[in-house]
Amino acid sequence: MDSSTVLFIVTLIVAFVFMRWLVSPVPQAITDNDVPSLSQSNRNSRANASGSRRDPRAVTDSMIEVVQSIGPQLTPGQIRMDLERSGSVQATIDRYLEMGSLPVPPNERAAPVSVTNTSAISASEKAEPENLIEKFGLNDKVNDTNGEEIGNKWGTSKQERSSLLTKRREEMILKARKRLESQLKNEVDMPLR
Repeated sequence: MDSSTVLFIVTLIVAFVFMRWLVSPVPQAITDNDVPSLSQSNRNSRANASGSRRDPRAVTDSMIEVVQSIGPQLTPGQIRMDLERSGSVQATIDRYLEMGSLPVPPNERAAPVSVTNTSAISASEKAEPENLIEKFGLNDKVNDTNGEEIGNKWGTSKQERSSLLTKRREEMILKARKRLESQLKNEVDMPLR
């Protein structure tokens, strides 16, 4: 065999081994929770024998704040209970996003959901105006053709500026209404082809 052929085969083998190493999955680090030690197994057997729950995990205020930023209606008690159970902010957020809420701790009362529902229902029952003319009470000014132009005036006092802005808003709404009426009239007057 030629030396270049041997060098080529060795390079292929090294490249193959390197690629296998590069593509192979990273082994998970073994934590204390994964490998039961003798003292831990003794503690678990005592806990199971007494019927008590496992030790709660440490929950910090920053963990609660992170979850509460995602779910502002959640109480700190709900978040704390779930974080103690799962030990992970990510797991708690995932559970909240899947279920829409978190379980209420036994020592807390559930938040009154019906109060928010009734306020939402009463808000939707209120009759909202269908257009800007009704919303701003411009019904009497729709047919008024002698509207004054406001122009680019600017008041010296806060009240004067507020009234000028209100008049400009009314003027813009009425002009838009007149443009729409003329467009609709032009469309109706156009012959069909």
